Amino acid sequence: MNYRIYNIERVESSDGPIHLVRLRRPLVPGETPVSHLVESSVWKSIPLYERERLMSTPKGFWMVYSDFQRSFSRLEMVHLDAETSRAEPSLTEKHKWQMKMHQGGWRRGVSAGGCRNYVSELINNQILLIEIKN
Repeated sequence: MNYRIYNIERVESSDGPIHLVRLRRPLVPGETPVSHLVESSVWKSIPLYERERLMSTPKGFWMVYSDFQRSFSRLEMVHLDAETSRAEPSLTEKHKWQMKMHQGGWRRGVSAGGCRNYVSELINNQILLIEIKN
């Protein structure tokens, strides 16, 4: 049975930080979806607002990372290119990848800040923020 990892979260609980993994597997016809497999005492130690946020996404179920490590012995990373992903039913509602390009160059004293050895110039380095949204 193939499972998909949809998300990994670190949440605070009354017992300290907990690492959770959100998984999903294809349902067998007539099977009821599971919302979380986190042990009840662990789940209750997570603040209510966090539990509600975690449960706001209907797909998949949450599992404590240490349980995930005990349950799975192998992890395969798969890349579906644009052609292959069209045939995948679970990806039909997803946004397509977009590409943006920027061409230019670093110029000494203008946009090339150097390394941490020159902290006063480090801020001149180009900074890119890449954000991937669900």
